[in-house]
Amino acid sequence: MVKIHFKITDDIRQYRTKDFMKEWLSIYGGVELCVNHQAVGYCPQRELFPGEEWTEDIWYALYKMAEGAIRTHDGQEYEIQLLSSNLLRLHLKLEVDLIISCIHEHGNRVLWCERVDHKEYCMEIYRAVGEFMECISRENKELLKSKPMREMREQKKKLEKIYV
Repeated sequence: MVKIHFKITDDIRQYRTKDFMKEWLSIYGGVELCVNHQAVGYCPQRELFPGEEWTEDIWYALYKMAEGAIRTHDGQEYEIQLLSSNLLRLHLKLEVDLIISCIHEHGNRVLWCERVDHKEYCMEIYRAVGEFMECISRENKELLKSKPMREMREQKKKLEKIYV
């Protein structure tokens, strides 16, 4: 089972594409990847408490997960450095199933390792990327013109060709 949850907490309604490209290049909130009974990231299904911030770069996380799906489909192994927990990384390797390992940087210790269907992983990323882009479109359609969002759209097209 693979499930991605995210929630944008940045107020992106006033972002201009030019400023976004120069200053932010990120859309923050919470993002969580659930793999079978394991999870990395943080994204509770609730509103923020006053003064609370979620600082995961959602664009980066989804982009890297999509890149991992594409690369493993092409026979490559792939690693994703987790920004919110800079001591953790995900290692993706396609055998018969996709093997996802969560690795702690100190001593390269494997915290957990799960097997999932590669197609299921790709389909969930495809779904999450599409939902993310819909959220951006609802809040600030102009951001869809930015280079990062164009790159994400290209990844979504590649995933579509692979498995949809």
